[in-house]
Amino acid sequence: MKKATILILVLLLIAGCGPFKVNKSSTYLYSNGDSEFKVTKVAFDNYIGYQIEIYFPGNHQPYFINLRYDPLSLEDINIDRKIFHTLRDDNNVYITIDPDANLTSKATIAALEIDKFIDNKYFMNIAVNSSMTKPYHNFAVRTCENATKESSVIWLKKSDKNQISLDNNCIIIEGKTEDDLIRGADRLSLYLIGIMP
Repeated sequence: MKKATILILVLLLIAGCGPFKVNKSSTYLYSNGDSEFKVTKVAFDNYIGYQIEIYFPGNHQPYFINLRYDPLSLEDINIDRKIFHTLRDDNNVYITIDPDANLTSKATIAALEIDKFIDNKYFMNIAVNSSMTKPYHNFAVRTCENATKESSVIWLKKSDKNQISLDNNCIIIEGKTEDDLIRGADRLSLYLIGIMP
């Protein structure tokens, strides 16, 4: 009787675990040519994202960065390499969108992806503000024309291409879709903190 009960419990356990799969390729090492970073795919509920493990100098504890996209999937986005030098001495940064561009909350996600690195005391420690390209409610108005050496502008805009360019002190993240704007935001963030070249 005991063996039959144990056998039934084992079979139920196996049957219950059937729908769950372990993805053995969910972790990889990403190399930027100088360093390697462990990248892990994370999934729960309806969210799929990536966690990148980094170490700060003199600290043996890992620090985990959470993003929507992984470095390998962002390598197709061209980026102007002068952007870091444009931002590093800023007092603040404005992330701006056109209120008439019919963007959804995904554009907000893109802005937040950038904000969590630029406004982070462990990375750039620069204040980030939200703005629009023209008057809209109580938002500040900032365009590329308002960008200065002390206050850069990052413009999130839909376009016919995916790229990150620099126009004086204005960083322009272009995406074919709003998901591409999030990809561009993650690409910029990983470049700024030295994970991607």
